[in-house]
Amino acid sequence: MKQQKWLPVLLGALVLWGCNNSEDTSQAEPLVGVYQGVVWSDAQVPMAAQLVLQADASVLLTLWDEREHQSSYLTHSEESQAQFATLNLDCELSAEAAECSNANGNTRLALSSAEAVSLSEYAGRYQTRYNDALYQMVIEADGLISISGESCSSSGELSAVAAAPNLAQLRLADSQCFAVGELNLASLHLDNQALLSLNVQSSELEFPQVWLAL
Repeated sequence: MKQQKWLPVLLGALVLWGCNNSEDTSQAEPLVGVYQGVVWSDAQVPMAAQLVLQADASVLLTLWDEREHQSSYLTHSEESQAQFATLNLDCELSAEAAECSNANGNTRLALSSAEAVSLSEYAGRYQTRYNDALYQMVIEADGLISISGESCSSSGELSAVAAAPNLAQLRLADSQCFAVGELNLASLHLDNQALLSLNVQSSELEFPQVWLAL
C-alpha cells in the first residue's frame, strides 16, 4: 500500500515535466514586416528606404535617391541582424523598427502598414523598354504571368507576401528575356485610383523596374 501512495506523485511530476519540456521546445513566431524611413548615402544625401523582412529571413532593402532612381539589395538576417556589405550598412531588427547604422550615423526605419492588395488587382497588360527593345507582360487574375519580347518569351507567377500585403512576389521560370533576381517584389502605382504602372523591386539590378499599364 505504501508503494501505491507514490504513484500519483510520480504521475504528476511526469505531467509537469512534459508541460515544461513542450514550452522549452516551442519557437517564437518569425519576425516579419515592412520598415520605412531614410538612409544617408556616402555623399551624405538622404535616400528614401524600404526594408522588407520575410519569414524565411530574406531581407530586401530598396533605396531611392532624390531623382527617384531605385536600387535594391538582398541579404539574410541572422539573430535579428541584417548586414548589407556593399553599402557598409548594418541593421538591428525588432517588431517595432529597424535600427540601421553606417559611416554617416544612425537611422531608424519604422514598421509600416499598408492596405492589402489582392492578386486579382494586378491583372492586366503592362509594357517596358529594356535595352532598346519593348517587352509586354500579361498578368492573369490568378497571378499567372506571361512575358514576351521580339525574340523571347517567359512565364511565371505572382504570389502573396505575408510580410507585406501590399506587395506580391514575382517569379519567372527562366531568364530568356532578361536576368531574374533571387527576390522580386511587385507593387502597383496608382494616381487618383487610376493604374499607372507595375513597379518591381528586384535583387537583380538589371531587371526592368517600371512596367507601364496598357
